Formats: sequence, structure tokens, C-alpha cells
Amino acid sequence: MLPHVTGLTHVEMIRDGGSFAATFDSDGSRYILFIPICIVDHEPPMKERAAYGEPILIDANPAKRPADTATAIYSELCGPQVALSWDQAGDILTAAANHAAQLRPINAEWLKQMIRVVAGKGQVKSQPPD
Repeated sequence: MLPHVTGLTHVEMIRDGGSFAATFDSDGSRYILFIPICIVDHEPPMKERAAYGEPILIDANPAKRPADTATAIYSELCGPQVALSWDQAGDILTAAANHAAQLRPINAEWLKQMIRVVAGKGQVKSQPPD
């Protein structure tokens, strides 16, 4: 069963080359919808965004991820994960978009891009600007 989106906290493009993360609240819990980028390395320094991997739902509860140690600090992205279908990810993003009014313009743009990726089931296409 998918969590019920009650608020959208943050949307970002990760600096790994283009993965997306949308952090949202669900009845007092926090979750992250994560869509990883798949990069193909060509002759250096050429890299290509080949596609996006299957969507992942991450439970961002700090008590459910590994404890920090002297040599490792674990982010919210290290919480328990479950794979989602593209349709399930679309349902979450549709609900999250209803809470997007408070997003900064760059975060709103990343949400639009994330919605396009999910609608295209992870295929990378040249997208015209809005």
C-alpha cells in the first residue's frame, strides 16, 4: 500500500548526474521517492544519461536507517527501500504536485522533470523547456 501524501517537503536533482528525489510527508512519517539515473561512461570525459532506474520508495525515519559511526554518516537515502512501479511513482507524484505551491522555482522545475521521467517510464528523451 502506498503512503498517502499529506505534504511535499523538497524536490531535488542529485549531483550524481541526474537522479531525482522528492521528499514528502505521509500522516506524520517522511518518505523519499527516489529515481536513480543510469549513466553510461564513454571515452573520458564523455558521459551519457542512458535511462532512469526503477523508482524506489525510501522510509526516511532516522530510527530505521543505520546508526552513524565515527567513519560513516548515513543520510535519509539510506533508509529501508521498496521498489515501485512507474504507475505507483506517478500516483505519488500526482498527489505530491498538489502540495507544490511552496516550492522554490528550481525545485518546481525538478518536480516537472521528475513527472516527465515517470510518465516516460524512465526513458531519456530530449525535453523542450516549459
